[in-house]
Amino acid sequence: MDPEETTQSEATEVIEDVVAEEPAGIETSTAEDSEAPQLEERVAALELRAEEAQAEAAARREEASALRTELVEVLQRYRGLLLARDPDVPEELVRGETVAELEVSYERAVGLVDRLRRRAVEQSARERVPAGAPARRSPDSAGLTPQQKILLGLQGPN
Repeated sequence: MDPEETTQSEATEVIEDVVAEEPAGIETSTAEDSEAPQLEERVAALELRAEEAQAEAAARREEASALRTELVEVLQRYRGLLLARDPDVPEELVRGETVAELEVSYERAVGLVDRLRRRAVEQSARERVPAGAPARRSPDSAGLTPQQKILLGLQGPN
């Protein structure tokens, strides 16, 4: 056999093999083609679910923001009620971002005000000054000379 004929016969065999396999290849491509619409539908469904999830997340974020705003308003009102309960408590001492924090700071402020009141009462008790003018007494003239006594008498009651 001629080398050219050998190459040609080998090429013919390869072509016959490819042609013989072609129906299987066509079936595979047909199978892939039949799966493509299903996959596209699945992708579309997943994209729709993702959009719905994003919309729901945005709605939840808006709801959470509204709830945070409402919480701040409620905490401000509660703080006002606590301060109205005892007007001597300084506003600056009552702070908090939760009800528990507000109550703790209010109790601390009340304790501080009570301690300051007790100290003020104790201090005023130590420095007690009698009310009114002192009792009137005549001046002690025992140590005065007669001339000083006369001058004191001429001055009269002051």
